[in-house]
Amino acid sequence: MAWIFGLAALMLLDSDTVLNAVNGAAGVFVRSVMPALFPMMVLNGLSARLSGRERRWMTVGFCWLAGSPASAQRLEGLWERGELPERALLPLAAATGVMSPLFFVGSLGSRLPNPSGGWLLLTAHWLGALAAAGLIHGLSRRFSSMEKAETVRPEERTAGRVSLLAALPDSLRQAGTALLSVCGAMMLFSILAAFFRQGLSFLLPGWAANHPEVPALLWALLEIGGGAHALLDVSPTPDLPLLCALCSFGGLSIWMQNLLFLGKSIRPGKLLLLRLLHGAAAYGVCRMLVRLFPFFL
Repeated sequence: MAWIFGLAALMLLDSDTVLNAVNGAAGVFVRSVMPALFPMMVLNGLSARLSGRERRWMTVGFCWLAGSPASAQRLEGLWERGELPERALLPLAAATGVMSPLFFVGSLGSRLPNPSGGWLLLTAHWLGALAAAGLIHGLSRRFSSMEKAETVRPEERTAGRVSLLAALPDSLRQAGTALLSVCGAMMLFSILAAFFRQGLSFLLPGWAANHPEVPALLWALLEIGGGAHALLDVSPTPDLPLLCALCSFGGLSIWMQNLLFLGKSIRPGKLLLLRLLHGAAAYGVCRMLVRLFPFFL
């Protein structure tokens, strides 16, 4: 418990850093995250109460449009309703653990020398998710080939159906609560990233000044929203494969946001491995695309 008191004391002594980090995270949340995430989470809540069983391609398509953590919320809903067998959970979590397309083509694309590079990043991001899902699926089949496939009881799929007027208020309430948790995770890891930058500058001021990409990289590993923009600020010629890998990993902030919904069905370590695998696959795919289509740079 001593480290908690130490961290609290550090936050009090360096309150300006904390407030700046919190305000920055809150600004990103209000401007970019909440407008895209809130309607998707409401639709998730409504679909859980009104619609029937959906096909896997429909789940992947919706999650690709919504991004994290709305995708995690959708998987958790399918899991709780018994519509997702255990052997399909990890591959589907790998395929749907993506960021919002608006982040790539809008937020990042507008900062790149060629805005079309945002579409290249998004394509590599999606293909990396499919590659990670394919690998996980192959490994799952190999280690569970002797297991009997789970069946879904009809009552699990149809339980809890209500009318639209009854489902909408509950969906709005749950979406609001989830959004506050997302905002809290962004603030927490933004504070940690700020302290890392401050500590690095204090201990190694000359080295940190000559290598500004290192604090930016640490920021991206903790909180990708601000970290990705920090990397673009310090890199005159952005490394698109590295940027795509970091966005596909998502940072510890998005990992924590996904755990808010998937923590009951997927262990934190496994979910982190999925994120690392997605990042590695996206890096390779993006490097290949950059060589094939250099005009996107």
